[in-house]
Amino acid sequence: MRYVAGAGVVNCDILYSGITRLPSEGEEIFSTGFDLQLGGGVPGIMVNLARLGVPVKFSTYLGNDFFSQFVKNQLEQFGVHYVNLYSGTGMPVNVTSVVITPKDRTFISHRDDFGYNDTMKQQLFEQLRGASIIRMSNHLYEVYSRIKQENPDTIFVMDTGWDDTMSLDSYAKYLELMTSWKNTRMMQMLLSVISDLGSIQHLWSPRKLKSSPNRIEMVHKL
Repeated sequence: MRYVAGAGVVNCDILYSGITRLPSEGEEIFSTGFDLQLGGGVPGIMVNLARLGVPVKFSTYLGNDFFSQFVKNQLEQFGVHYVNLYSGTGMPVNVTSVVITPKDRTFISHRDDFGYNDTMKQQLFEQLRGASIIRMSNHLYEVYSRIKQENPDTIFVMDTGWDDTMSLDSYAKYLELMTSWKNTRMMQMLLSVISDLGSIQHLWSPRKLKSSPNRIEMVHKL
């Protein structure tokens, strides 16, 4: 059976809306809107595909806490086939309080961190290896690379998200795994840009723009 697979931490988003401003330190403000929803890139894709009738297999990390139980109930409600790879005693779900004002959103998040040991990576390999399409996450390149070597026809996709240290450099090896990019002139051009410029901030450096105008233009077209 063809299916889509992915692995990732689930977010529990606690949403406060209907306020005009953020409270000052020591101040309490009541919101007129409140909700609790699932969040996260990989979980969102798995849920939406399952709702569309697409077979999915989702590997995630759930404990025995209140928020993990909420996630379990929601995944079952949406018909998402999932495997829990977490065996610790903490809270592996990422809980985020989201305060929504007319201008923007503000986030405060917490979860108990955990590492990917060899046993967990092997479990992920077994869970993902038969998928037609795999939505990648950070920190699991070894697993995806093994799958790609075993089945070159596997399609890999990725949404990098955002962090303050992100760079083209750090995602080069993930881009190479993406079937739709590999062995194309555009892929070779992008990897050349990565090699030359190092980080995404350098793409907008006037010195680099003068030295490699054609390469920069190609990145803009992407």
